[in-house]
Amino acid sequence: MTITSVALQLIFGLYVAGLIVFGIFVSREQESSNTKVGVWIGIVFAVILAFLWTAVGLGMMVAACFYVEDKKNRSRMWAILGLLIGPIALLLLVALPKLDAGDSLSLSLNSWSESSAPPPPPQGGPPIEK
Repeated sequence: MTITSVALQLIFGLYVAGLIVFGIFVSREQESSNTKVGVWIGIVFAVILAFLWTAVGLGMMVAACFYVEDKKNRSRMWAILGLLIGPIALLLLVALPKLDAGDSLSLSLNSWSESSAPPPPPQGGPPIEK
């Protein structure tokens, strides 16, 4: 075996491990047994597709990072890390604790614009004196 084939097998093994951990995470989050079965069937197909086409594996890591970071109130930057370092980012993200809703590090434009927007004008006019 050459070094490159060993490295490719190691990387593919990391992708499979990342998808398995993602499946466990989703199974814990979802309550419906149909959803759990669907997730595991999707993971089997994802592993097969990632083996045949690398771009599919990268897309799956980004999508999985988006899902997990939303559930854990984490930053959207994890999706970029999922693209750059793939399953390592996903494994780290699953291992991190969930942040409280007020502690969110999300880079969503909606949350930023709401926090920096001026307060809304008061409703109604001045009181009418009789």
